[in-house]
Amino acid sequence: MFAVLVYLHDAGKDSNGAVPLAKLYRLMRTRYSQPGLSRLVKRMEARGLLKRAGHPTDGRATILALTNSGNALYKRSVQVYQDALYDFFGSHLTPSEVEDLSNLLTKLIDRVGIFE
Repeated sequence: MFAVLVYLHDAGKDSNGAVPLAKLYRLMRTRYSQPGLSRLVKRMEARGLLKRAGHPTDGRATILALTNSGNALYKRSVQVYQDALYDFFGSHLTPSEVEDLSNLLTKLIDRVGIFE
């Protein structure tokens, strides 16, 4: 579920918060089958974490967006994740090394195009 929160939050920045379900599937295909992702999306929708709507120009497509509850869970989850990463890695690095690593990872994400 965390990966869905991250992808919807980050990918949605470029599209007014809305992400086509097909795009989410392309991002998540190594983790979930299409039916598995559909079930996860339904569970998250039932919990009020995301909303589903029809695409404005493609009647066959579904658009997903985080709700306020989904954004709140995203923020809490990211904090837990960042704290765990720091405990595991960051506590062994100097502040300068942490900054260097962060810059390198950001560059790698941009080059690989994880959220495209």
